[in-house]
Amino acid sequence: MNSIATCKQRLPLPELLVRLGLFDQAPKAGNHKCPLHHERNGASFGMDPKNEGWVWICRGKCATGGDELSLLETFLGLDTKAAIRAYEHLAGIGGLASFSPPCGGANAFSPAYHRPLIPNPAPVILKPMPIELPHDLHKGSFEECATVSQLRAVPVETTLLMSKAGLLAFAKVAGFHSWIVLDDTRLIAEARRMDGALYPQWGSLAERKTHTLKGSHKSWPLGLTQGTGPILLVEGSGDFVAANYFCAFTHRTPSPWTPVAMLGASIKQLDPEAAELFAGRHVRIVPHVDAAGKKAATQWANLLTKQNCDVDGFDLSGLTKTDGNPVKDLNDATSFTATHGDALRQLFSPTGGIL
Repeated sequence: MNSIATCKQRLPLPELLVRLGLFDQAPKAGNHKCPLHHERNGASFGMDPKNEGWVWICRGKCATGGDELSLLETFLGLDTKAAIRAYEHLAGIGGLASFSPPCGGANAFSPAYHRPLIPNPAPVILKPMPIELPHDLHKGSFEECATVSQLRAVPVETTLLMSKAGLLAFAKVAGFHSWIVLDDTRLIAEARRMDGALYPQWGSLAERKTHTLKGSHKSWPLGLTQGTGPILLVEGSGDFVAANYFCAFTHRTPSPWTPVAMLGASIKQLDPEAAELFAGRHVRIVPHVDAAGKKAATQWANLLTKQNCDVDGFDLSGLTKTDGNPVKDLNDATSFTATHGDALRQLFSPTGGIL
């Protein structure tokens, strides 16, 4: 039996749709609202068992269909080779350990999983930016996205979707293979090393875990233009990845939350255009569990209140990771004990509890 046949046995289409966050529970054969193009009216997404497997088709906007592999190609924007690797990973075969979402207290990251870096990925060049970015800036391969998912303890589905959306890219930065968070405004970009190490001291720059690319507007909230619903506001690139995971895979509503990050606790002003985009929206701030994080959250809340935002927050203090250590930020919260599962699910409750 080849790997695809094994994958289809282990993770058939109904379960794959749940795993990708497209359905809350395994859908039955028949017609449904198409989750690929966020269909609101009608039921253009059909799925049926065929030859001991499944097939799907969207008779609406997507105008395509196929099997589980075709779904991964369509939804994640992968070529066939990358889709096969992703399917093997999700099904837990081919030597890769599968991630499990932390809902209900399960650990989101298996320490046994390891994916070596690829030395020279074929670049897919993104559009030009007004800030200085490396000439080799490219969207991630499956291996690169899997490496970031390992580093940040989130399912690989998260980083694949971020790459597809232009929120995650890759390049050599300061001489090191790095992952970079950015958005469609091209106003800010921040890099971290793919090996998880610090950038060394260079010139006037001290040793550092992140490298903000030259020309970046630090007052620009990363990801702000990605949605129009309520905002989950976090601090830093690590929490930005975690916020994308929680918003995409643990909380889905007709008006989905938009993950947004301020890249630094010291930011005291908002870009004027950003202030306009915040105006009148519900913003929930999730600060780091330290004095600097809480001070920053208070400053940001004051700025946002002036924009007529409905501002509240979520307090992570008191949550514990699976290793027994306290949760210090939202990225830590991707690995939490089962006893705190209900508490973390309140992240998207109508009321936040702080601020």
